[in-house]
Amino acid sequence: MNTARALSEGLIGAFAASIIGASALAQTPSPSACADGEPERRITACSIIIDDSRANVDARSRALDNRGVAYARRKELAKALNDFDEALRLYPGNATAYVNRGSLLLDTGKYGPAIEDFTRALALEPLDGHAYNGRGVALLRAGNATAALVDLHAAVRLRPDEAEVLNNRGTAHFTLGAYEAATKDYSEAVRLNDRFAGAYYNRGNAHLRTGNLRAALDDLSKAVTLDPSDVSARYNRGAVHLMLGQHGEAAIDFRETLRLDPTHSRARHGLMLTGSSP
Repeated sequence: MNTARALSEGLIGAFAASIIGASALAQTPSPSACADGEPERRITACSIIIDDSRANVDARSRALDNRGVAYARRKELAKALNDFDEALRLYPGNATAYVNRGSLLLDTGKYGPAIEDFTRALALEPLDGHAYNGRGVALLRAGNATAALVDLHAAVRLRPDEAEVLNNRGTAHFTLGAYEAATKDYSEAVRLNDRFAGAYYNRGNAHLRTGNLRAALDDLSKAVTLDPSDVSARYNRGAVHLMLGQHGEAAIDFRETLRLDPTHSRARHGLMLTGSSP
């Protein structure tokens, strides 16, 4: 049975945007053109600022950071990392660049370096909820759920209306076996965003751990409806159907799991338990 999942893309939404001071950018693209919009437009606008000899070090650092965000959104991760590195070389006081580089490192499984970057960001900006959230997720993935929970408590205090942050704290609670606390956080996450498939999936697993199979089935069904390609949600729903003695429904879910992932051995075994063939 799959467990709960924390989300790193929040630094949610994946990356925070640096805002560039307009005073340094006369006759160059507006700060918003570099800090927001489609990746291609941002890359073009930020590149002009980066190459402008009139721009000060702080402005060029923030433009590099923003261009790195745009590259990351295009999945050009090496270019993104290079820009974040250069942004921090130019201006080590750019806390947002530390958060964004930490985000990228987190998403590529480099948890130790990610934690270091989020820690540097917090030294510069002690009230940065994105940095607390990111470090919390990195600690959680690195296996330190207790420390992760401390950071995620701080993230929730600073960003109480962000569903992803509530989801992540819920997953820390889940990992520590505090299923009621996890369920409360997941419930708040779906209240804030009723189309948050991951939070429904996680709450379904929390209900399953406490033996509330009907509630688990409802949440996993919602997760499947919102994201039909989620293999874990589909398999888990099949497992709950099987526990409830609903072999026909379980077989449908296990077959669909195998269609999505033909190597899913547990779904194949579950299908055998229903008395059905693949």
